[in-house]
Amino acid sequence: MSTHKSYSTESYYISDELWAKIEPLIPPAKAKKKPGRPRMDDRMVMEAIFHVFISGCAWKSLPRSFGAPSTIHERYQEWKRQGVLRDLWLCGILTSRALNNNRRAS
Repeated sequence: MSTHKSYSTESYYISDELWAKIEPLIPPAKAKKKPGRPRMDDRMVMEAIFHVFISGCAWKSLPRSFGAPSTIHERYQEWKRQGVLRDLWLCGILTSRALNNNRRAS
């Protein structure tokens, strides 16, 4: 049973098993230059990104249960520049079959 609490009410979640494969591929967060809100949880952001990939919705149309769409899109752009998404694809994590295996049953 997963110990991760998905705050999303949507159809996608990342199991503990899958997260154990994804987490090492994500670079450590850079130190903030200014104080502000705490960084959004990487796992939550990845669930939102996978939701966009599966559903095809626009970033601005992401359900608020995932968090702020602008924050999620910024992290997507950051990870894309850093090669995280390429690495997920090369490891077989970012394939339609792998993504669909982690969809919630409706």
